[in-house]
Amino acid sequence: MSFNLSNMSWAARSFWKILSGLLVAGLFLVSCSDSSDNPSQDELIADIISKVDLDNIIHTVRVLSGEESTMINGEETTIHSRHGRATGNELAATYIQDVLRSYGYTPYEVTFSNESAAGPIDDIVANLAGAVDLPILILGAHYDSMPDNSVAPGADDNASGVAAVLETARILAAYEVKYPVRFMLFDEQETGELGSGSYASTMSETPDSLLGMINVDMIGYDGNGDNVLLVNTRSDPPSEWLSNIATGVNTDFEVGLAVQIFILGYGTDNLPFWHFGFPAIGVEEHYRDDWNPWHHTTGERIFNFNLEYFEKAVKLIAGITARAAEVKAKK
Repeated sequence: MSFNLSNMSWAARSFWKILSGLLVAGLFLVSCSDSSDNPSQDELIADIISKVDLDNIIHTVRVLSGEESTMINGEETTIHSRHGRATGNELAATYIQDVLRSYGYTPYEVTFSNESAAGPIDDIVANLAGAVDLPILILGAHYDSMPDNSVAPGADDNASGVAAVLETARILAAYEVKYPVRFMLFDEQETGELGSGSYASTMSETPDSLLGMINVDMIGYDGNGDNVLLVNTRSDPPSEWLSNIATGVNTDFEVGLAVQIFILGYGTDNLPFWHFGFPAIGVEEHYRDDWNPWHHTTGERIFNFNLEYFEKAVKLIAGITARAAEVKAKK
């Protein structure tokens, strides 16, 4: 049925215009309500990136590198070293699990042994359930440090990576994902990727169980201020899929980094996953042309960080994880 306004009286035409305006306004409000109730994935990712808290990630690095004490096992404790032979390594593992519990997770340790290890290899695991059970996405970083002495702050290598994993876990706890996310903090990387290698070996028995692995190792130092962040990848489609997500998130959400894709690049805890045929990427600062001069020394502390760069890197990692896992609004 159609209406011809020209054949109506002035009063009828006025009434119809008012009614039409009300209908249009109502449809607009419904549309806005639907949009807010069902935000797009990009809107969710933008929200996740915006929730990265610089003070929070600084606090994590300060605690893990001995700049700040914290309560562990009911006592005020300072972690001076996270080397595999240091008692601080076990304290760090306890602290990390306490943080994950405070975010609502149920973390647990997976323990391995290796004759090359300084002791038991304790990988820490926390799971965010997905709409499907498999495959899973791993976001990982190692928590042990160097050098092998009583003071080994390891602020950049790799308290910075641990902070990124914990911050992403904190934020994603308020969302749902299609693919489960497994947050992993690996032990004994400094003695040859022993923690990640042991875990990747166990996963090799179920090769279709892993969607991909994102490894974060050293993201706090940017000495020349060029904002370059390396994404180490391989020339296989699944790994390239992850590296393309990295560049896409940086561009789409204006994170502000200069992301460089390094094919067959260096890596740390992503290497064992490549070895067993899994898709993986390694996210790291520009170690090729802007190496941290305090690396593996007692001077590797947070006051040598470029904090703006560190924050951007964590934002990118949170965004990569959210997009790869296909984040959804919590119902």
